[in-house]
Amino acid sequence: MSDPHLFLIGYRGSGKTTVGKVLASLLNRDFVDTDVWIENFAKKPIPQIFEEDGEESFRALETAAIERMPPSPPLVVSLGGGAVLRAVNRDLLKRSGRIVWLRAEPRILAKRIAADAAKGFRRPSLTGQDPILEIETVLESREPIYRSVCDWELETANRRPSELAQDIADWYASICKS
Repeated sequence: MSDPHLFLIGYRGSGKTTVGKVLASLLNRDFVDTDVWIENFAKKPIPQIFEEDGEESFRALETAAIERMPPSPPLVVSLGGGAVLRAVNRDLLKRSGRIVWLRAEPRILAKRIAADAAKGFRRPSLTGQDPILEIETVLESREPIYRSVCDWELETANRRPSELAQDIADWYASICKS
């Protein structure tokens, strides 16, 4: 794989979109947020998709977004936190790019998610639990998947998006040389 896509995975609030935009600028690539693609395709926001059509319908749209990604030019792609739950998605991602897992502790994720909510960006609850408990519960099941599919993982706590993007760009340059 000479110049693959760069996929950013991780739990909601891990910084995938923010870091992805900075990274795309650094690498002079287009940036794609699959959640935005899904909302545009479905012509409704994600919470409404979950409410009206269910999580399985949303997951099918995630697969469609990944399947429709052009092989070139190489992109920087922010994936929804659960995109890697489906084996078909993991296979598609592994075949077409490198995968970086952005991670943070549940309390940091909860703080970031609350800040998004204050800005009017609602994320659907996945379990109906208290936010920290929900994050801990979901991460318990997802972390082994994130770890198994990623090519590199990066802790995002107490780091600026520009620092994280530079670290990813440096890592990516080193693996593309080999």
